[in-house]
Amino acid sequence: MNFLIRSIALFIFLLIAQTAYSQVHTFNKRLYLGQRTMVLGALHTTDTAYYAAGITVDTVTPGMNTAALFLKLDTLGNPLDMKIIADSNRT
Repeated sequence: MNFLIRSIALFIFLLIAQTAYSQVHTFNKRLYLGQRTMVLGALHTTDTAYYAAGITVDTVTPGMNTAALFLKLDTLGNPLDMKIIADSNRT
């Protein structure tokens, strides 16, 4: 009987510990935004949207031109607005 009570107490403790110390849920979503290579390095969250910034590389042209990428996502991760700023003199 004592073994049964200890087993139930251990199960309840493990259940509480699992829910209390579980990791924060994150999202991993692949986006196709018309660019072949994109790296998002910064993410800013607000109540209504996510703002992301990063770089994109044009791998088709011979110079491998890089550009700055600014992206606005809704709370579900769907793209709302995208801006790419490139300088033709830089690679």
